[in-house]
Amino acid sequence: MTLFSKHRAAANRSSRVRPLLVTLLCAAAVGSVVVAQQAGRGAAAPVAAAPAPIGDADKSGPSFAVRAKAVYPVSDKQPGAIDGGVMIVRNGKIAAVGADLPIPADIPLIDLRNEVICPGFVAAASAILPPHAGPHSISGAYQAVDGFDAYGDYAEQLALGVTTAHISPGGHRLASGRGAIVKLAGPAESRIVRGDSDLSINLGVYNPPRLIKPPFYASSDVAITPARRQGPESRIGQLFQVESVLAPNADAGAANFHTSAFTSAWSTGLTLRIQARQAVDIEDAVQLALRYKRPAYLVGAAEADELADSLATAGMSVVLRLEQRYRGPDNPVGPDPTAFDAQIRVAGRLAKLSAEKGFLLALAGAEGDGAADPRMSAALAMRGGMSPEMALGGITRTAAAILKLEKRVGSLAPGMDADFLVMSGRPLDL
Repeated sequence: MTLFSKHRAAANRSSRVRPLLVTLLCAAAVGSVVVAQQAGRGAAAPVAAAPAPIGDADKSGPSFAVRAKAVYPVSDKQPGAIDGGVMIVRNGKIAAVGADLPIPADIPLIDLRNEVICPGFVAAASAILPPHAGPHSISGAYQAVDGFDAYGDYAEQLALGVTTAHISPGGHRLASGRGAIVKLAGPAESRIVRGDSDLSINLGVYNPPRLIKPPFYASSDVAITPARRQGPESRIGQLFQVESVLAPNADAGAANFHTSAFTSAWSTGLTLRIQARQAVDIEDAVQLALRYKRPAYLVGAAEADELADSLATAGMSVVLRLEQRYRGPDNPVGPDPTAFDAQIRVAGRLAKLSAEKGFLLALAGAEGDGAADPRMSAALAMRGGMSPEMALGGITRTAAAILKLEKRVGSLAPGMDADFLVMSGRPLDL
């Protein structure tokens, strides 16, 4: 028997052990998100598919109690584990979490005395959707939610523990559109948490495609005009390009549907989601937020440790991407400054700086990686010196807070959605 055959046989044997647990969980807690993690046996396996309906007024969710070997609430009051913890869920919402809580007689008990539970992971920067295909450098018309399939099967992401995710219109244009926040399981009508969550701006992206507008109908006396160049064509033109669209005396002749949609979205006060990796672009991001007094958070942040004071002054949170390489005009293939070793060191420094300066720090995988493992990002950050509590918070509670969802997901606390994971070991054990 080959080594591969032995591993496959072992995997098949282990897979036969799980269906009983799957059946029990599905029967007792239909409607909750439950993901089993085989510590040391590869990727997680989803064991119950649908979370409780997420509407605040909904009362049709499941009610049950869970007793586990350990419960990780990841809350302000309880950042660590509760050994022998109990969680009580009513109507899909968490009613109580603690040690040795009495089990109400009117709800079923799920006994997981050999497993631990923790909040479902929150992907503050996911690649569930590809970037839009439009050529426009600045647009507010593209909405990520339009590309989200509420009936889709997101088993791959659920298997990694991701239950809530931010979806983006893409990082390939200066202003690519509007993002959204979704849940990856549950009733289709309840999966969209926020259809318009932010306005995406990406610094360090130059040389967009030229725009062409063929006449309708073209004829011998109606010329086809040449393709029109659009900026930015260099770093120095990034902020100028945005400001020229927002200026009160903006050129009306240069306006179009996409720039009009951008100014309209801007006027609603949407949070700015600014992706920038290098220090010079991060400086532009801070300048943009301060100049217009807009709520904003930073994504990418490969060199954010160099501008921690500025980020704190602007009140900007950070979603640190741990990625080996990325594509950009100054860095077409990497690896610096985003090689893993460099990013791991940045994660450790940012962990200390965020505690000192008071800004939020979440963790994410590489741009474009639709199967980025949140736990791997947390493990790499811990390797750089981040505490386990902060690393786990970076993919749960802190990520939810940056997305302004801290009252719904990211923690196991009274009033929160009952989105949780079932694991065979501690949450960050690989």
